Amino acid sequence: MLNRSWTGDANICLVQLENVRRALGTRRRTETDDIDRTKRVKEARDEAKKEIEEYRKQKDDEFKKFESEVRLPSLFLGFKAQASG
Repeated sequence: MLNRSWTGDANICLVQLENVRRALGTRRRTETDDIDRTKRVKEARDEAKKEIEEYRKQKDDEFKKFESEVRLPSLFLGFKAQASG
């Protein structure tokens, strides 16, 4: 008997919860919601990877430019030091 009472109370709570959800305009999460969420997460991850690659390429180009500017004068300094010595 205790079990029936508890089940009845649980059913009443579920009905009340559903009524509150309807009143608030919310609904239960469905499998479609999970698929949409997964899709959005994958798209965000792909977009982030793309942005990271673009940033990495930009910084690599900047570094190569800096490296060529720094190496060229130091090569000349090395040749002058060898010629002097």
